[in-house]
Amino acid sequence: MRSRESRTPVTRFGLTSMSTDIRVLTWIVLALPLGLALGASPARVPVRAVLLVVLAVVIVLYASVWLFWRPTAFEVDARGGLRILWPLRVRTIPAGEIAEAVVLSREAFHREFGWGMRIGAGGLWGGFGWLYTAKGLLGLHVSRTDRLVLVRLRTGRPLLVTPEDDERFVAALRAVSRG
Repeated sequence: MRSRESRTPVTRFGLTSMSTDIRVLTWIVLALPLGLALGASPARVPVRAVLLVVLAVVIVLYASVWLFWRPTAFEVDARGGLRILWPLRVRTIPAGEIAEAVVLSREAFHREFGWGMRIGAGGLWGGFGWLYTAKGLLGLHVSRTDRLVLVRLRTGRPLLVTPEDDERFVAALRAVSRG
């Protein structure tokens, strides 16, 4: 066990709250299982079976987004660098791999990257996976569309994330990447 003196402080940033557009889209998408269930109840047997199978697939997809695609938090520490935490997995990016971190408005992002096409999960609690732009692929872990943090890596694709307290998150990443 390490002594208190040898522990490095870890700063944890939750995934920030959803922007209005993402929140509205999430409520619409969350209504889909209810619509399928209501549609299945009066339907005849073959149609009911199909609707119930589709309902089960939708529920499994929603669970996979929650458990594997949507991060719950971002941790920054001097030894470990950046850790992206999901309920059932963790990705660690060493401090030496972090080249730069900046906060971008929606307009600034569009000026630099243009429009993008999401590859992965989107509409349910945010956008997760990859974003394909004119400048290539970016890792995508966002719950907002109005304010994004771009994390450029020395090797590998850049990341778009939306942590709580984005300015403090960027400052913490900058301190770690310099250290």
